[in-house]
Amino acid sequence: MLRERLVVLDRLGDAAASDQHDRRDRQQQDEPKRARASRERHDDAADHESNRKPGKRHPRERLRVGTRQLLERQASGRPRAEVRDARVAEQVQQADAGDRRDHPEQDNEREVAEAQTLMRRLTIGLLALAVLTTGCYGAWSYAHNYYVYRGFPVVHDLPGIARGREVKLKIWSHALHSERKVLVYLPPHYFSGARAGYRYPVLYLLQASVMQPTNYLRVGGLGPLVDRLVDTGKMAPYISVMPAGNGRDHEWANAAAGNYDGYVLDVVHAIDKRLSTIRDRSGRIVAGLSEGGYGAINVGLHHLRTFSGFESWSGYYVQPGGYPFVGKYVKRIAANSPALYVSRLHGQLHRLPLRAFMYMGHRERNPTLADMMRFARELRAAGGRIVETGYYPGRHNWKLWRPHIPHMLVWAGEGFRWAENGYRR
Repeated sequence: MLRERLVVLDRLGDAAASDQHDRRDRQQQDEPKRARASRERHDDAADHESNRKPGKRHPRERLRVGTRQLLERQASGRPRAEVRDARVAEQVQQADAGDRRDHPEQDNEREVAEAQTLMRRLTIGLLALAVLTTGCYGAWSYAHNYYVYRGFPVVHDLPGIARGREVKLKIWSHALHSERKVLVYLPPHYFSGARAGYRYPVLYLLQASVMQPTNYLRVGGLGPLVDRLVDTGKMAPYISVMPAGNGRDHEWANAAAGNYDGYVLDVVHAIDKRLSTIRDRSGRIVAGLSEGGYGAINVGLHHLRTFSGFESWSGYYVQPGGYPFVGKYVKRIAANSPALYVSRLHGQLHRLPLRAFMYMGHRERNPTLADMMRFARELRAAGGRIVETGYYPGRHNWKLWRPHIPHMLVWAGEGFRWAENGYRR
């Protein structure tokens, strides 16, 4: 009995041991599942706890969480970190894109700033252009004014006095076979006088070929001076005519450049046809400066039946030669040198009385003062009725000529009165 009990107990022990061993094996097999379930429960709890503020967690919980995260990082390795970094980068990019989409105020501010910058640049550019344009216009205006007025102040009409009129005409010159421009200054009250039948004397003004006919009006201020002299009664009204003779050198002679001597006569005939003029020599005087002064002497002496007088401002008395007196025209130099042929005019000057005025500057060297005085004596000896001279401070330029224009205008007016009175003093 005892032995049978021992055997039964032994079998029961073996069975218990076997059951314990089986339970241990099942526990070992179920351990990974329980561990995974436990980790998942812990992860859910951690996620739930992560929504809470870190300061509210228990110290042991924070320790467990930190330990678990450390272990997971070590277990997962670098690939998981890279995936997490990629997710973080994607979240950052999406956040940036969202910032651009969700902040239109910043875009508006950026556009306003760019527009303001563009406006500032445009304003600076316009200001620079305005300064440049103003500078260019100022330079052009200065050069233009100097060309027109030669640096002299503009002569203006006095207020309250009658004014004349500047007229531009075109005539056909048979001598030059071309159409030419003529500048005319009509004295105050010309049109009312012409309608009443009044006929006016004419002063013909020749300029140097390098000058413009407008120089007498712009640089010399001829128009306002005529108005003042007429208004004050210092001279009777007359017409001033300025033929265009600018261009290549022609010396107002019949030579290589053309028949400019005949051109002057074409102008005289055209003016007599178009305007109310005295149509004989008593109502005509020719004048000029420099080359025009020489031309006034030469044309006046060549056509004593056309002109009753001449004025020469810094003119010369012997043709120096050169162009236009070249080639076959060299033989015409003597016939166009007044000092060489004046003595042969003795008979004509006695039949056709002449009045002449010549002046020059004391700093002019060609011709000299002796040349002018010699020619004046020869002209008187040949029969010139009135021959006057002047010798003034100045060079061969407008600083010499401009101050004496009023005197020359008055002198021409006296010459017209002298001729009208029968060439008597």
